[in-house]
Amino acid sequence: NNNNNNSSDAAYSVPLVLMSPGPGFNPMILVANASGSANCLEHVLDTECDSAAAFRPPRSHPLDLTPAPCHTTTQCRPGWEYEAQAPTATSDRTCQNYTVCAFPVEYEAQPGQADRDRVCANTSRECNFPWEYALQEPTLTSDRQCRPASAACSWPAAFELAPVRPTADRVCANTTQCLAGLQFAVNPPTPTTDRTCRNVSECIWPYAFEMTPPQATTDRVCANVTARCSFPQQFETAEPTFTSDRACRNVSAACAWPDVFQVQAPQPTADRVCASVTQCRTSTSPPQQYIVRAATPSSDTICANITQCNPA
Repeated sequence: NNNNNNSSDAAYSVPLVLMSPGPGFNPMILVANASGSANCLEHVLDTECDSAAAFRPPRSHPLDLTPAPCHTTTQCRPGWEYEAQAPTATSDRTCQNYTVCAFPVEYEAQPGQADRDRVCANTSRECNFPWEYALQEPTLTSDRQCRPASAACSWPAAFELAPVRPTADRVCANTTQCLAGLQFAVNPPTPTTDRTCRNVSECIWPYAFEMTPPQATTDRVCANVTARCSFPQQFETAEPTFTSDRACRNVSAACAWPDVFQVQAPQPTADRVCASVTQCRTSTSPPQQYIVRAATPSSDTICANITQCNPA
């Protein structure tokens, strides 16, 4: 018997517990008289368990004097189980299997933790195609996300580059505008296709000229400049320009001599000039003329008046 009256935790020593009980022996009276604590006997018989790794179940009867063994605390399987109830000094850890989400009807809204179960949620409804499309299809850990489809493209200012698909939105693009004077439209736009533009052709002056100017939907038409006129059979009536060709004309036929003479011979840029041969006046009525110089194929007749004598 420990007679130290200064300690409030006094208890009987081990030899007292190991005594053979005699007639009328009551261990509970001894325990109660020792310190007034109902746990004194257990403190005497049991060693302390590591609360983190082991526990000691409570005795089935208060008079059970058998030393209680420590039990190893159950460890939950990582990834498969979680701790539903933490261990205590007298109870084991309780593990439960993680809930399995029934994909694709369900998805994992919150992952399981060491002390918490996995949280499953119902997958959202199918998207109402073609008024909606799925921005994201459901996965094991995420829900389906639906988005409203974009409005129809504002044709002809815009055209539909790609239609609404179950997993993608409608794609619109601005219609291409051809550069006036520099481009022309090969194909006009449609609600689902763009306008096709092409660069206007350039005439290589002075070897080619613009026969037809470009329009909004047609190209410039070029033509080769006509070679020089084949003089003396032809002469040039107009020089070529950026928008016009060289103009040639056949040289007029030779003058019909002796009634016609040639005033001007043909030139590379001028035609032959003919004129009627002058006839000197030979009538009896004055003034009479005489031929000073007869006409030639290239010159006219030269006439002069005859001098009238003054009768006296």
